[in-house]
Amino acid sequence: MRELFSNRRGRICQKNKSRTLIDDEPDITLSLKKALADNGFEWVATFNDPLIALRNFRADLYDLLILDIVMPQMDVAKLKK
Repeated sequence: MRELFSNRRGRICQKNKSRTLIDDEPDITLSLKKALADNGFEWVATFNDPLIALRNFRADLYDLLILDIVMPQMDVAKLKK
């Protein structure tokens, strides 16, 4: 069972869970990471290369993945396989 905590905005969250953003545009990942952090999501990993994201992926570690649909190296359909 995951330990629950109340984030700085009073929302109930799970510790040891990760949110991950994958987009080939660094400005997009930076903006989304800041928006998530401003809303109390403190553990956000960002990747601008889907191949690196795939190498670092671990099943059951993430409770939120935000993926760019079209990226030069790999689109979301290939990444999800």
